[in-house]
Amino acid sequence: MDNAQLSVENAGKAIIALFEPVERTHNPAIKLRQLVQANRVASALRDEFNAALSVFDQLGFEEHFMTDYGDEENYRDPWSLFTEEDAQKAVAIMQQCLTVAERFYGFYYPAPPAVK
Repeated sequence: MDNAQLSVENAGKAIIALFEPVERTHNPAIKLRQLVQANRVASALRDEFNAALSVFDQLGFEEHFMTDYGDEENYRDPWSLFTEEDAQKAVAIMQQCLTVAERFYGFYYPAPPAVK
């Protein structure tokens, strides 16, 4: 869970870094929404990006805190909070977010043509 959450966070930050310096945050979805609202995301990516925003939200700040520190109020460690099903869902979310980040990078920085 922890590594999936961190990967989602870093995928979001990688997208942000294409446009501006990245602020300290465990929930990049907030800044990602601001990029859309400021009309900085290319129209070719906008629909896919808007659909992905809710996915970035699913592993944000609260999940970061719970996967790292657990539920301190109820004295539960991170390992007792999440099931294997939760972990599998987190991995699927991570894969979606990484795919979106890779698409953004490829769009804004396409690979140069191969030299013959």
